[in-house]
Amino acid sequence: QDVYDSLIARLDEALGHNLDKQGLKVPDGQNDLIFGGDMTEWVKFANTLKLKLYLRQSEIRPDVAKEGITKLFDDKTDFLDEDAAMTDFADQSGNRNPLYETQINVLGGNPNLILSRTLHSYLIDNGDFKRLDYLFYTPADGGGHKSLVQGNYNAPDEPSGTNSSSFSKPIFQPADPVYLMSLSESDFLQAEAMIRYNLKTYSDAKDKYDEAVTASYQRILGPAFNAAEADNFVRGVYRFPSQGSPFEDFMKSIITQKWVALSGIQNLETFFEQNRTHIPKISDVPADNDDYVPGEFTVSVNNVTSGRFPKRLIFPESEITGNPNTPAKKPVYDPVWWDVEP
Repeated sequence: QDVYDSLIARLDEALGHNLDKQGLKVPDGQNDLIFGGDMTEWVKFANTLKLKLYLRQSEIRPDVAKEGITKLFDDKTDFLDEDAAMTDFADQSGNRNPLYETQINVLGGNPNLILSRTLHSYLIDNGDFKRLDYLFYTPADGGGHKSLVQGNYNAPDEPSGTNSSSFSKPIFQPADPVYLMSLSESDFLQAEAMIRYNLKTYSDAKDKYDEAVTASYQRILGPAFNAAEADNFVRGVYRFPSQGSPFEDFMKSIITQKWVALSGIQNLETFFEQNRTHIPKISDVPADNDDYVPGEFTVSVNNVTSGRFPKRLIFPESEITGNPNTPAKKPVYDPVWWDVEP
């Protein structure tokens, strides 16, 4: 928590310099690869990062989180209203999207990234076929999308392994952006804060949630985006819970849709948010069981953690060897400080 408090203090210091213009140096637009020198957008980004830092502490330090977030809203803070993304990539050596470079250009065939049954089942169950089609390639051997039960890379019916063309794999290109924060994430953060701390009206929170889901469709579908189609989902299977619903229902909608919206662009964020909120729920049965609920998380079939979920990123041996200040090594299933088990 000392690190989080320090980050908040640093952001406040940076915002203070910007507001009173002392010590502020506006970056050259060509050297600012995120906002092209627009300091107004950097201020919004810093504000939204503060909101995220406070919400990350919502379960372990509720008073700190509430006080910080309430002040942000009382001050009528402007939050990020566009993607914060690096877009200057091209299909040239040394200038490709780094995920594309490592998975496609270097390894070839993308052997490591495969559609998981978790996300696949959720999108299919809700009739969300278009986002599925624009997120994942249909396997070359036909028959529609095919997913892998999480971690089941030794499945006996897949002798060719996970590099087989029979699996659906994510669609990404050499010039795809790298996101520091997406518009959808910003909107979901605001929607959660409004509902969690009763900071604005129900309609305000619903509008932010609707905007977040719609922004996801617009980003994923690109030129094929159809506002009416997206609206059908927002008003239909993904509709915001009705006013007066239990808080748990609001959180389930917000975090589940956040998980879908950030898939493929901010995967670590979805990992952290599941550990913070425990949404989506962890399934009581395997994903190939008849009682499996679409979208619930399942432990990797070939796990080496005795059936426990990973809870943290671990420091690599190179860091431990080269940096004497590396924190003591902990098991990957040991929760981080802000992850309060239910």
